[in-house]
Amino acid sequence: MDEYDEEPPEWDAENRKRMGKIKRDVILKYYQKVFRPGALMVTSGRRGGGKTRSAISFAQMLVNGTYPELGKWRVATNVIFVRKHREKFVTDYPEGVHHIVSLKELFPIAAEVLEKNENLLLILDEAQNFLLGEHNGTPTVTSMKTFMGIIRKFNIAVWLLSPVTKNMGPAFRNFIDDPDNPGNVSVLWDRHEDFARKIIREHNLNIDTRDIIFMKYSALERAEATIIPKLSWTTPPDKLKEGEFCYDHKASAEFSVGDGFDFKAFISATGNVSSFEMVDAIRGFYRDMKETGEEESRGFEETLLAVASRIKSMGLTDESISRAFGIPVTTLRRKAEDYGLPWAVNKSETNLDRYKRIKTGVDS
Repeated sequence: MDEYDEEPPEWDAENRKRMGKIKRDVILKYYQKVFRPGALMVTSGRRGGGKTRSAISFAQMLVNGTYPELGKWRVATNVIFVRKHREKFVTDYPEGVHHIVSLKELFPIAAEVLEKNENLLLILDEAQNFLLGEHNGTPTVTSMKTFMGIIRKFNIAVWLLSPVTKNMGPAFRNFIDDPDNPGNVSVLWDRHEDFARKIIREHNLNIDTRDIIFMKYSALERAEATIIPKLSWTTPPDKLKEGEFCYDHKASAEFSVGDGFDFKAFISATGNVSSFEMVDAIRGFYRDMKETGEEESRGFEETLLAVASRIKSMGLTDESISRAFGIPVTTLRRKAEDYGLPWAVNKSETNLDRYKRIKTGVDS
């Protein structure tokens, strides 16, 4: 960030008394600018540099309600969590954390959040995998561009994590108030060890440089330093106690629109709706989508069973039909009955070949 050639902002002298914790009203002022519905936050930096650790730490702070003034928060993320269970680690998620890998999975959670007047922080790790400029015409990138512009109406804030953002489009890396090429970004997070070390030395803080992160909330403002909360979800797995959670430090992350999810249709269904009707609009869309999917599935199934019924009428055995269609015999019979299809040999057919043995040239 260009502002690093300036002096870091002065911190309250009370830092000396409580291991560098900024006076509550001071830090709350900055958090209120950052953690709010409609915010798009971005963190870039080298792999293993603490991007995910920082985001998860702040996420736990929000879910725990450390600052009630910020409202109630849940988290949706493609980051995998584990829980220690009898000396093993099982995939599981703390209360208030939802694991998702698609937009399709996001909006039912958003409906619950809106209904309870809560907020939702969407943390997407490895964002370069699905938002790089070279993927500019893919459904995921196109949908995410639109999504970033409307997240506030769903009480959502987004935090993108990536080792590189230069190849990502302006919508995902430039500030809203960028004078040259505006995007959707409202906060940039970054680390700077030299300035962090200077702050620690000048204020005699008993913390590590990794505990300090710099946040910039405008293209026209300089970066501000803040301390990353030290909370349990960032604990290394080998130090977890029974029943405790942490994020998986080595697991990969992915994200997409989601199979069968028509994002344009979703935007159309929720785009001209008042905030008071949004929950019903979201749930109505998913209900219609489910019914449509069931109808399409039923149509395919009915066609398949009609073919099987026809083959049965020609004299092929149930076992042969079962092997051909990969459906158990009892299921074939029951499904045919459900659709009102006959399941019997039609003796009126004059198919004289059906009982003839096929000559293979090999004596039986």
